[in-house]
Amino acid sequence: MLVSAFCALLVGAAACSSETQGSALPGRSTAIAEPTSVGQTTGAPSTSDGSGGGTSDLQACDLLPASARSELGISDGGDDRQIGQARACYYRVRTDSLATSYALVVAILDKQGLADIVARGEKVESKIGSHDAVQAVRGPGGCAVSLGITADSRVDAQVTGDAEQDLCAPAMAAAKLIEPQLPQS
Repeated sequence: MLVSAFCALLVGAAACSSETQGSALPGRSTAIAEPTSVGQTTGAPSTSDGSGGGTSDLQACDLLPASARSELGISDGGDDRQIGQARACYYRVRTDSLATSYALVVAILDKQGLADIVARGEKVESKIGSHDAVQAVRGPGGCAVSLGITADSRVDAQVTGDAEQDLCAPAMAAAKLIEPQLPQS
């Protein structure tokens, strides 16, 4: 169920594979699955000149410096991943309760902007620093806050876990910590 939640949550153009990958947390009945693909868009990805739309020089694991990771309760440096068309960094966030632990993925989408987001329900538009942002539930068990870099690129803070009603708060907290690291939009 969590793998399909990630597939519905994460934004990109690849489809889910039938393989299940993940990391089980000790004492937990379900795993916080590692993303195997980056999910849905509203159609073909936006086109760009290949320059990465202002994101080509970014590295996903560099967007949360050590002080920001500490503030979010992340104890590791993250794992660089290629998830579909996204360059991503995967973190496991362990809280006092295993039921409220979650996965955080910082994803750089070089050729997909805020207009390409597919949400389950309402998209909440806002401004974080100098960047336009969209917060949305993107599948069962997941919430993401996307920061627009250009019309054709964005950075997502995506959170998945068991406590869906509580996932948008850490996604927003991560997005606010990521925003100062981004090029001006």
